[in-house]
Formats: sequence, C-alpha cells, structure tokens
Amino acid sequence: AARFSPNATDAPRGAENANEAEILAEMGRREKERKEAENAKEILFAELDLLRNAVRAAEARLEKETSQRAHWEATSQSALFALRSDLSAETQKQEALQSELRNMQDALNAKEVQLREEQSTFQKKDAEVRELQKAVETLEASLVALRQEKRAMETSATEAAA
Repeated sequence: AARFSPNATDAPRGAENANEAEILAEMGRREKERKEAENAKEILFAELDLLRNAVRAAEARLEKETSQRAHWEATSQSALFALRSDLSAETQKQEALQSELRNMQDALNAKEVQLREEQSTFQKKDAEVRELQKAVETLEASLVALRQEKRAMETSATEAAA
C-alpha cells in the first residue's frame, strides 16, 4: 500500500517537473543568447555595409583626386612652377586618402573576422538549443511512459483491492 501512496508517486513527478523546468529555463536562456547573437550579427552586417560605403566613397574621392591631378598636369605645362605646390598638396591629399582607405580596409577585415566569430558562436548556440530540444522530447516521452506505468499500477491496485 505504501508503494501506491500519493507521496510515493509525487516525488518522481516533482523531480521530473524540476528537471523539465530547468531544461526549459536553460532553453529560454540559450534562445535569448541566440537572439542576442543574431542581433549582434545584424549590427555587424550594418556596420560592415557602412564601412563598405565609406570605402567606396573614399575610392571615389581618390579617383576624383587622381583624375584632377592628371588633368592639371596635362593642361598646366606653362604654369608648372606655380602649380608644383598645388601638386604637392594634392599628392599629400591622395596619400592621406590612400592611408584612410587602407585603415578602412583594415577595419572592414576586422569586422569580417568578428562577424565570422559571431556566426560560429551563433551556430554553437543553435546546436545547443537543438540538443536541449531533444532532451525535452526525451523527458516528455519518459513522462508519458511513467504516467502509463502509474495508470497500470493504479489499475492493478484497484483490481487487487476488489
């Protein structure tokens, strides 16, 4: 009779509920982390787009400066001495733009590395969530089996008592 008392069957169910609650809480936490990683990835993509646009703008400015320089050299042979200082300034601008372009490319490369790391983290978190989902499914199947076993025991106890 002690085997079939309410306290004897409630303890395993309480432990299962606690385990299930822990797993569900862990799944919730990991889903939140996954969403945060997804948001961080989207922010990185947006930053990557901004950097690419800045690189394109710098390249366009560099091309424009280079084009202007070539035009001035072709059309200013008679004023060469007067334009030497302007040419020097334009060269410095071009070098500054090239340096800025290299810095932007370095930043772009760093963001791409960071994005790859974030994607790797996201994939790991996603795999963990899938594992937790499998564990929940296993626990749910165990719970169904335990409930069926309990019903069978209650039926046997009722028949034995009758």
